[in-house]
Amino acid sequence: NQPSQMLQNFQQQPWESEAVLWTLNQEEMPTYAILPNGAYAAIGFERLRTLLGQQLDGSIERVSIPGYQAGSAKLLNGQTVPLIIPAIRGIYGWTIGNLVNQLYGERPSTETEQEEYDAQVIGLTNFLDRIYYELRNLGTTPQERALNYAATNALQVANVYQEAARENTNLDRIEVEKSPLCRPESDCWDVKLTFFDPSHRTERARKVYRFTVDVSDVVPVTIGRVRSWVVY
Repeated sequence: NQPSQMLQNFQQQPWESEAVLWTLNQEEMPTYAILPNGAYAAIGFERLRTLLGQQLDGSIERVSIPGYQAGSAKLLNGQTVPLIIPAIRGIYGWTIGNLVNQLYGERPSTETEQEEYDAQVIGLTNFLDRIYYELRNLGTTPQERALNYAATNALQVANVYQEAARENTNLDRIEVEKSPLCRPESDCWDVKLTFFDPSHRTERARKVYRFTVDVSDVVPVTIGRVRSWVVY
């Protein structure tokens, strides 16, 4: 069936959405099967139906679905993929455009403010695109989960790009490394963004921004404030 026809059927008969196997895809390739379970399973299926509808009408282009791995599932095409039970509190959908508007607001009217605004938007969009495409992953290791959370929790990254735009610097590289300091029973990783001045590559020092992500829970959280320093 076509997704739009299936969604229409789900809207008329919501219980039918529990009879199909939902998948999370990257570039049209299924990477996980999703099976809401437990006391709030009905809410989980409702969220999946909502995300499908938003995907079909173009109001979202990306989703985050954290969850617990619970074996594997075999699809109709014969492919076997990991099966996850989703953590409903971490399910979100968005587009880059809507995310930018929420973080930065509408484009200002004056030329000077427009230049700074555009630089911030271009920088944040570039960061997200690099994670979505250049650094795409399955989110199975702690490093991958910390990196992915940096993309879904873009508020801190947006603050970094506000400062980077004022300093006329561009993103050079993204690194994830084990944090040397962490609270007990946690799993903390430092996400480091290094920026450089494209007009003065050799004359001006690079600047590093670091924030820490705790991935011990199924839904990661950030720890502390963003720190920054220069490197020569």
